[in-house]
Amino acid sequence: MTRTHLLFVSDSSAELRKTITDQGPIRLFSAPPIYLLKPRIPIGVATDQLLTRDAIKELNEFLAISCEYDPHNPPCNENEIEHHMESAAIALQLVRPTRYFLTYRLRIEPGPELGPFSVDARLLPLRIFDPYLHYQQNHQISPDDATRATRILPTVLRAMASGPGGSWNHPCGSIHRSLILFCQGYSVNLLDLRQLLWAAGLDSLFASKLDQRKWGAKTISARLQALLGTNYQPYATSTVRVPSHQKARKTNHYLKDIAEHIFWLRNAYMHGGPIPDTNWLTKSGDPLESGYAYQLLECTEILLRETLLRLFEDPSLFAIFLSPIQLDQHFSQFGC
Repeated sequence: MTRTHLLFVSDSSAELRKTITDQGPIRLFSAPPIYLLKPRIPIGVATDQLLTRDAIKELNEFLAISCEYDPHNPPCNENEIEHHMESAAIALQLVRPTRYFLTYRLRIEPGPELGPFSVDARLLPLRIFDPYLHYQQNHQISPDDATRATRILPTVLRAMASGPGGSWNHPCGSIHRSLILFCQGYSVNLLDLRQLLWAAGLDSLFASKLDQRKWGAKTISARLQALLGTNYQPYATSTVRVPSHQKARKTNHYLKDIAEHIFWLRNAYMHGGPIPDTNWLTKSGDPLESGYAYQLLECTEILLRETLLRLFEDPSLFAIFLSPIQLDQHFSQFGC
């Protein structure tokens, strides 16, 4: 008897699905054995209201991160298996953010009649029409995205590893904390207040750990520009595909113009003050994404995600952000 854990991934491209159909599942990690595949959930497990036949058919149209193993001789304990699978989902979300991130999961234990089975309590109704962020409406995971996620997964696992000191004394320090904040921005369902968590993630990464004078909007804005470039355009980065009907409003933002505004908006949330400029708000009757404040929310997520990606793909940069001394030395050459 085998036990199968599934963590579902939506919005896969036709190219990725064809690759998996033609070449088989994509191995994301070896030990425990974790794959990206097309699930085949037996219709026979549809025995209660949470997992109807229609729900199974819809889940089978998703791709899934999967681990199949003998429960009597597992490769590691179940908490570790789930941790590795969630880290794989995080790696995919960093590379190409899509809907339903860490939302639907299932554990199947086939018996003589395909049961018993268990369903995680977070298996929710499958009809959610809006993406997490409007710029993600057309996002689909490609084979290149899956390959990129596989490459960064070992470092993501390092940053997500649990330890006796918990988050406060994690060996990856602010990198760990910012990655947790990135995930919480999606998982805690705070709507516009997600910007607060993602801005905190940027703050955690870029603020000096040794000199309180190197805190705040000006310093973090300068350090962001030193890392990404003053003319960096969040909506033009390779991990973002802005829908055509949104491009006219979104593609002209430069980091040098918006970086401090991100923290002005964060401060308005934090201190209970008014929004810095009422013209930032979406006008009545206009699409939500047309408002500048909403665009700052999206840009905050993009900047945090892109920074984390750079750290996970560049060991020397990861080491710099890991050390409070090296972090300040690195940015001092840019005067910040």
